Amino acid sequence: MSDDKFLKGSWLSKLASVHERPMRVFELSHGRLAGVPFAVRWVSHEDRTKAIDDARRFLVEHGKWDPVDLYSGAGAQRLEEESQLRLLAVSLVDPKNPDVKAGTVEELRKLLDTSEVQRIFDEWDDFQAERSPWRRWKSPAEFEADVEALGKGLMSEAWIRSFDSASLRSIVRSLASRLRARTTDSSSPTSPASDSGSSSTIDE
Repeated sequence: MSDDKFLKGSWLSKLASVHERPMRVFELSHGRLAGVPFAVRWVSHEDRTKAIDDARRFLVEHGKWDPVDLYSGAGAQRLEEESQLRLLAVSLVDPKNPDVKAGTVEELRKLLDTSEVQRIFDEWDDFQAERSPWRRWKSPAEFEADVEALGKGLMSEAWIRSFDSASLRSIVRSLASRLRARTTDSSSPTSPASDSGSSSTIDE
């Protein structure tokens, strides 16, 4: 919860406090940690931005990197690795007690190797993609297929709750557009029957 006095007791802070953060529990398929349950949870925009800013600051102040070099080549790669560590320090939690973080940045740095960090981060990134299916939909047809399945009741409540707000808005707009089109069609006056001998034309 924020320490900002303006936010304390606000409607939004109360709303957030009664809704659990979305979480994914998973296991790595190979390596020394295979079969060990891990859990990653949703992080706020503020947490994500802070993790990346802290990674950049750490590399400049402690790694002695020139800030300009962090935007390309080896510097950009190093920034990505440090950002992943810091994002996992925020999102990686105890599967049995999601309120407890799995470890600090330094603990993750010392206890996990590069490939393990990458695989755990990939799970978190996939989890984020599931919550924002725009990253998964590769065409309008795939989007329409999911909307169609939702309209037929083939999607679970958990699937819907996992979506981020932008994706939900797009789905709602699509469904509303379909409903409006059907309502308009059903309310259109029926054209009078043509005489048997007359011909009709359709404007192109």
